[in-house]
Amino acid sequence: MTNSPIEKYLEDIYKRFIKNNDGQLADYIPELATVDPDRFGLVLATADGQVYKYGDTSDEFTIQSISKPFTYGLAISDNGFDYVDRKIDVEASGDAYNEISLDADTHRPKNAMINAGAITSTSLIRAASSEERYERIREFFSKFAARDLSLDQAVYNSELETGHRNRAIAWMLKNFDIIEGNPEEVIRSYFEQCSTLVSTEDLAIMGATLANNGVNPISGEEILDSSIVERILSVMMTAGMYDGAGDWMTSVGIPAKSGVGGGILGVLPGQLAIAVFSPLLDRHGSSARGVAAFETISSDLNLHIMNVNKSASSVIKSIYTIDERPSILRRTTDEEEVLDKYGYKAKVIEAEGDILFSGAETLIRESMKDADDIDIFIYDNTLVKSITDGNEEDIVRKMMYEVGEEKLAQGKRVVIVDPSGRYLDNNTNEDIKVFKSTESALQWAEEKILKKYSDPDVNTSSSIVPINDFEFFTNFDEKQIKDFVDLLKPLSYKNGDKIASVGDENKGIYFITKGKVTASKKEGNNSQNYRRITILIAGMTFGEIALASGDKAKFDIWCQADTELLYLSKGAINKMTIENPSLAAAMWKAIALDGYSLFDRTLRQLSSRVEQEEI
Repeated sequence: MTNSPIEKYLEDIYKRFIKNNDGQLADYIPELATVDPDRFGLVLATADGQVYKYGDTSDEFTIQSISKPFTYGLAISDNGFDYVDRKIDVEASGDAYNEISLDADTHRPKNAMINAGAITSTSLIRAASSEERYERIREFFSKFAARDLSLDQAVYNSELETGHRNRAIAWMLKNFDIIEGNPEEVIRSYFEQCSTLVSTEDLAIMGATLANNGVNPISGEEILDSSIVERILSVMMTAGMYDGAGDWMTSVGIPAKSGVGGGILGVLPGQLAIAVFSPLLDRHGSSARGVAAFETISSDLNLHIMNVNKSASSVIKSIYTIDERPSILRRTTDEEEVLDKYGYKAKVIEAEGDILFSGAETLIRESMKDADDIDIFIYDNTLVKSITDGNEEDIVRKMMYEVGEEKLAQGKRVVIVDPSGRYLDNNTNEDIKVFKSTESALQWAEEKILKKYSDPDVNTSSSIVPINDFEFFTNFDEKQIKDFVDLLKPLSYKNGDKIASVGDENKGIYFITKGKVTASKKEGNNSQNYRRITILIAGMTFGEIALASGDKAKFDIWCQADTELLYLSKGAINKMTIENPSLAAAMWKAIALDGYSLFDRTLRQLSSRVEQEEI
């Protein structure tokens, strides 16, 4: 995704730590001692397959110990939990990765992340030969990476020649009947497993598959049962970083696995995976740059697993454009035609709940979709409870602001709906419009779309509309219009005046020639709390539906501007019915057509809202 603030953030992390030259290469494997120590790649992949990257992310390196969680999962898939548990414990060992030891009581490896447990996992892969065993492992890893992976023959040969400590572990396992068969064949498969080539992007996708409950988000293939994934991540959390696991979980808080090839993979269940590659290793055998980068990313983005928040998918309540959900402001026919045609250019993203990084990523990604076709972006935070911890320096907030800044730079308009005042307090960019209500934002966006795409002579909401131009008279002839107008009485109101109240007897039909009125209803018992139902503008009428039904007024009618009306009283209607029945018939037909038009418009709006909710 181009221009994503998430990739810009990864670039910042890269530049911050590329000069960190702490650590040393894994020189006990001769081939690994020759790699370029300056290579550095960072990739973040979401559980639904969105990939953000920066640096040397396509460079291949050997997977080494990061292979252990995946082979452990394949061993369980082949043999079941009970059988594997009789061979490998699930306890945190606190041991170095290459410790030659077994549990004093069970005589089993303490977990599958140290070499003793990993070699045991490799031995449990069902195969007729060591060649078949590695081929199954390679194919399994390839499914996780969503591409065909291969062996680094040079690294394999180097490990085969120098891996005497691992051979000792294999023979120790054989001595305690933990592994079956020839230890030399098992150790060859284990060295091949560790010598499989991956890129940082491959690792991130493999991790995203674990984050997605064993379903690869790129290929869509279910590779492991979710119960096995749960076990893998649990062991990674307690033992994936060896004798540094406690410090890691305290400071970073992401289940992870490192490898002496320079990679680190971290997985947040249901959310995302982070992969980092840099070959210089710390004393625990983990990438020094990688550990530093992980600590910063976790802190900046509030990713610690104990920082519980809703899943990313629950953050977006709905997405719609203003042609799908217009404001309650009744528009002229000309305006409706323009908004029906161009309303898709104003996009509303309605968020809810607590927004941490995974939720912000979803919002940012949605903002980038079809961005070239959108003129106005409305971010509706009405239902948002919190955005991270509210610190001014919070990276997640900065990312979200960067999206808005980028849209402004592209000539777009950015709107935030913020009833809580959160953005009113923090927004320093005057070009970002902030409204207290969604309705106000929708009306503002409609006006901008109308101004940009309407013909200069279109009938707009601010127009003064002569009575002869009302759509009400579409089916009247000239004489009927003149006779009808002669019965009308002019009325004037100031902004804020009340024209009618709930429960009033219907007095007739009102024609708005200038200004704006709103139909409102009280909410609950609070006499000051009104909910606006609709807003009517010049060229529109009110009172006719209640007149036809005989009902009392259901809404309070207020002026939102200085308003001019023409009024047809009940008395005038009765006179018309007696003296000019054909004119009365034309009036009732116009009322019926107006009612049908209103019903049709309301039905379309409701249908659109239902469709959006279902989506």
